[in-house]
Amino acid sequence: MKIRIAANGLATDSESGKRLGNFAQRFPAELARTSRLHLEIELPNFHCNVGGTDPLTGQPACLVCPRNLPDFRPETDRVDAVCRNTRGIMERVAVLRFSGVAEPFWKERIFELLAGLGVGPTSDLKVFVTTNGTLLDETVTEKWFATVPSSEIAFSIDATRPSTYVKLRRIAEFEKVVRQMDHYCRTRNPDRHVAVLCNQVNLINLDEVPRMVQMTRDHFLHYLQLCLTRPVGRGLEEICLNDRNVEAFRRARREASEQAMKLGVNVVFGSDWPA
Repeated sequence: MKIRIAANGLATDSESGKRLGNFAQRFPAELARTSRLHLEIELPNFHCNVGGTDPLTGQPACLVCPRNLPDFRPETDRVDAVCRNTRGIMERVAVLRFSGVAEPFWKERIFELLAGLGVGPTSDLKVFVTTNGTLLDETVTEKWFATVPSSEIAFSIDATRPSTYVKLRRIAEFEKVVRQMDHYCRTRNPDRHVAVLCNQVNLINLDEVPRMVQMTRDHFLHYLQLCLTRPVGRGLEEICLNDRNVEAFRRARREASEQAMKLGVNVVFGSDWPA
């Protein structure tokens, strides 16, 4: 059974859409007997180092992030209560996924939540998480390997050049992120810890898609996942896939596929990519 839990605690069955109650209040007793659960916990949208907790008045969030919208409102955060109420059934959980637009390693929140859930090096589950990579330095990486028995981390960088990275991420930390991703990939046990390059693609970085394939090989990532940027706000429609630029996206896909074949890299395209 796959369960998606919002930051405010409201839970749904991911497959049927059935509401399961509020896990911040209690974990349903009838589900506690279900084996091999897949849990997805959404982190609150304000918890990110790019833009901070108030991106509208401080440093702006990433260009294509929903936190960059003028009507951004922080979500209610009841994730700690969700973890407390869920801790008792974690031996039945096979997959634990943290999702949302937040950066899970900001202020090491991810480790607080794992501790709240009782997850440790002897736990029998796999943890999935997406990171912008800015905070995953050597110390945090070592702590991750010591805490989590099995994981899949998706590095979301969205660029192969510093200038493109600044346009999309609005922080000048491209070299640092790539260096830290490279260190993570070189020091991990690949049988226990999968590493993926997971980039959003739009017209700003479309010409860099073949170089993303090269980056995947150069830094020892398991595979490359390419997703299309969604026009989350006014003004972004022109840089996202549309009827006027669909041929450019088709061409980029062909070039990436050819490069991947040449380099022996596995590339996964989102289902909405034009063939």
